[in-house]
Amino acid sequence: MSKIDKTISEIYEASVDHGAWERVLVRIADLIGASGGYLLIVDQVKRCPVFSAVGRLPRDGDRDQCTTYYHQLDANLYRLKDSPTHMWVFDQFYFHEGTPPTNPHADDFLLRYGRCWTAANRLAEFDGLEVIIGFQRGPKQPGFGSREAVTLQGLSEHLRLAAHLMLKTLPHAQKVHSGFSILDQISHAVIVTDCESRIHFANRIAGSFFRMADGLMTRNRKLVSMLNDKALSIQIRSAVTEGRVGALSIPRPSKKPSYNLIVSPLASTASPGNIHQRASALIQIANPDHQPVLMTDLLVSLYKLTPAETRLALRLFEGVTPAEYAEDAGISIATVRTQIRSVLDKTHTKRQAELIKLLALLPTVNASGMAPV
Repeated sequence: MSKIDKTISEIYEASVDHGAWERVLVRIADLIGASGGYLLIVDQVKRCPVFSAVGRLPRDGDRDQCTTYYHQLDANLYRLKDSPTHMWVFDQFYFHEGTPPTNPHADDFLLRYGRCWTAANRLAEFDGLEVIIGFQRGPKQPGFGSREAVTLQGLSEHLRLAAHLMLKTLPHAQKVHSGFSILDQISHAVIVTDCESRIHFANRIAGSFFRMADGLMTRNRKLVSMLNDKALSIQIRSAVTEGRVGALSIPRPSKKPSYNLIVSPLASTASPGNIHQRASALIQIANPDHQPVLMTDLLVSLYKLTPAETRLALRLFEGVTPAEYAEDAGISIATVRTQIRSVLDKTHTKRQAELIKLLALLPTVNASGMAPV
């Protein structure tokens, strides 16, 4: 398959899997020798993006800065604003509004203050939204020529069709994203990948693992293990293609306790060619660094425990013995035993082991993940 054919295939994939646009933008940028590419869905009234994808991000934290920068560029491209869809506009643009972005790690992508070269297209419009795609070259590069224009024009019809489908499916995609965002509230990591380990979703706890790069990380949007990658790939492929549930321990270079993964099939009945219902793997990760913590108010509301009884129940849940708690709290062991009997009575349990099991089944929050990561 040629580079053009592979790019066209990925364009249609991105029309329903919006996370794939970043890879598509990089491919097209490489074909025409651009520094970077971007795609925006813009509210035509508010002139603000409701969706953005930026290809060739130098660092994860640069996404918002890149998106803002390129949207400001296109907001000033009046020729593009008034041009019909399906027409590429090649322009020499001088960026002078606001504070120019500075990033020593990405001089070529976050284009320097001054002249730059733009190839942009208003691909589609539907229901008050428009899709804008663009590619940039920095001031030290020549402008786009006829060869690049022919390449872009050859991709135009495919991009236009993909953009129309994207606009029509965007509300559904946003609902799906909203549903996935619920998983950000739980206290363990959740990742969805396809057969090739490409990541389609990762909740915020999983994102924190990737940023630590201590055993698990992402490379080209794929989930990789630094010390056990082959076993991880095999486990994911087995879950997707054979419907098997498996477990895997991922060692960490820091020598901290390993990540423990459960890999299970998700939508495993989908046919391989059905892009709308692609088979995936669901990966759940328990991390010993993130200890789940019971919500104190939950115990009070459910079981009417007193503050002293709540403190005792939480410490028992953490593994502290009654004798250790008595010493730490400065009270007698007899008082602790009296409080334990009261807690058992209020929670309708008979033994301390039953109490711990009951508490383990209650909703928890993540001690080190209370703030968004």
